[in-house]
Amino acid sequence: MICDALIEGAEQNGNQVTKIHLGRLNISGCTGCDYCLSHNGQCSIRDDMDIVYPALDQADVIVFASPIYFFSMSAQLKAVIDRFYPRAYTGYHCKQSIFLTVCGDSNASVMDPAIASYKMIADYMGCEDIGIIGVTNVNGKGDILNHPSLEKARLLGATIK
Repeated sequence: MICDALIEGAEQNGNQVTKIHLGRLNISGCTGCDYCLSHNGQCSIRDDMDIVYPALDQADVIVFASPIYFFSMSAQLKAVIDRFYPRAYTGYHCKQSIFLTVCGDSNASVMDPAIASYKMIADYMGCEDIGIIGVTNVNGKGDILNHPSLEKARLLGATIK
């Protein structure tokens, strides 16, 4: 729901948005084979990452979105981020990034490790962090309904140029 709110704001501002639901894809983790080093940044693994790479290669803004599972972003998102490795040799197109996260805990500090990881990844990719929205006490989809963070996400989306 928070992703959809951000998308709504971004599209209202005239942006084209591609939403990729990673949980529905079959993406393996990086094996560290370094095939990409000698093949112009092409990954040796053929899976649904072939859907993600074109979007990554064209995106001006990347939104990383994940629930917090045991102090970290989801394994699905982390597998995709690890597979960004081949692009380290050809360069990243993105200029800006956003991190959206929710957790079931009432203590916002459980999000800190994931936020720190996101910041390092964005910096490495050369993306300017333009916003982080973290929401506590979200255990189910309905828990965020009518939460002020949805409007905050819409407004953040509307700032994307």
